[in-house]
Amino acid sequence: MRPRSSVLIAALVLLAAARPASAQDQLSWTLTETLVFEWHGETDGFQPTKSAAHDRDNYLTLKNRANLGLHRGPLDVQLRIDQSTFWETCPHMPSDADEIGLADLQGCRSPREGVLSDDYRLERATASLRLGRHRLWAGDFPLQLGRGIALSLRKVSEFGIDDALRGARLQLRLHDAVRLDVFGGLVNVSNLDEVTDTHVEEVRDRLAGGRIEGRILDFATVGAHGVFLSPLAADGRTDTDYLGGRWTFLAGGTVEVPDIANVLSIYVEADGLL
Repeated sequence: MRPRSSVLIAALVLLAAARPASAQDQLSWTLTETLVFEWHGETDGFQPTKSAAHDRDNYLTLKNRANLGLHRGPLDVQLRIDQSTFWETCPHMPSDADEIGLADLQGCRSPREGVLSDDYRLERATASLRLGRHRLWAGDFPLQLGRGIALSLRKVSEFGIDDALRGARLQLRLHDAVRLDVFGGLVNVSNLDEVTDTHVEEVRDRLAGGRIEGRILDFATVGAHGVFLSPLAADGRTDTDYLGGRWTFLAGGTVEVPDIANVLSIYVEADGLL
């Protein structure tokens, strides 16, 4: 966790704690454990490449996702700890074993730098606070604009695609039919590639934007959104060669008619890079 995210989450917790307690403000909690144990045997002949990132045989993996939720009145806090542990089941080989062919003769591969490295981290920390009809988030949270053409940071499964925005988000209901969302932060991806079992470095692309939508004539919803994006290169500097500049602006609009005579729904979205 970065210091800025920790400060935002702590501020929300203190704000909720400062409210007068009521009978519905009892503290409750949930704990979910997801544990996967795998054995990977010989894969020779099945792999399209022989790179260090893919060419690994005979190892065990233990992956765990621990999700802790704390709830008190309008405040929700979610924490997730990720654990990935690996054991190689082939005999220890010298670092140059592949070069001299010993590893292939014994049916295993020698350890390679950056491959099968154990990883333990606080991957997600989120606090959300309901303020009447409004809501405030701080930490890590999924985010999608429209149907995800302009922006889609989402979690598919516990051990799969899992992208989030690490920052802050404010959702305001300006009217019964109008909702405004503003957000900003850094892209935070899951740090384990579940296909290759390799470590994935933080992306840290910067995002800021918002969306407004409202109902028209009680049968249609129209919306507009925009996102400023500043991608970072591998060395942490702003990647000015990506998408043509230091900052890129994505904009779009949506129109949805969810129910036409109980038989038809219409959704139209247009997005563009400006």
